Amino acid sequence: MTSALLQRLESTLFLDLRAASSAGSMVDAVFPTEYFDVVDRITIDPNQCGGRPCIRGMRIRVKDVLDMLAEGATEQEILRDYPDLEAEDIRASLAYAARYFDHPILVNNGDAVSC
Repeated sequence: MTSALLQRLESTLFLDLRAASSAGSMVDAVFPTEYFDVVDRITIDPNQCGGRPCIRGMRIRVKDVLDMLAEGATEQEILRDYPDLEAEDIRASLAYAARYFDHPILVNNGDAVSC
């Protein structure tokens, strides 16, 4: 694949991300609100928790919620242990993680580019 074609492909894939990023927060750019309204629930502040995604500005990281779910905690157990959380926060954490990993990865194999 020629360099010009590769640049055009990369430009097309990341055009919306760059436009949204310059218009608003990075969360807005990565997760458009028409898919799931995580913008109100997932916050990223460079001065809090090392800039890691948190729940509604609290010091409860998305990773903490995901780790608890991965260890087998139920939604009810998490909500009991963290009374400031809401069920929608847990769903927003899952949606954030799902969309975080749902992106094309370009691999350059000589002249071929695959996703």
